[in-house]
Amino acid sequence: MNIIAAIEAVPENNTGQQAHKVRELSVEAASYEEGVTELRAQIPEGWRIMNLRRDSY
Repeated sequence: MNIIAAIEAVPENNTGQQAHKVRELSVEAASYEEGVTELRAQIPEGWRIMNLRRDSY
């Protein structure tokens, strides 16, 4: 199963004036739980998960 996470940089302030940075990460895993654990380990400092989805083909 392929687990995909959309991640975003945590804003430095709440003005909404800075550029919005968004990326996607994906992993192949035997289960959803294993995939989420792997994805969380890949998230850079200062970023957060916006959403998760699975693609089971």
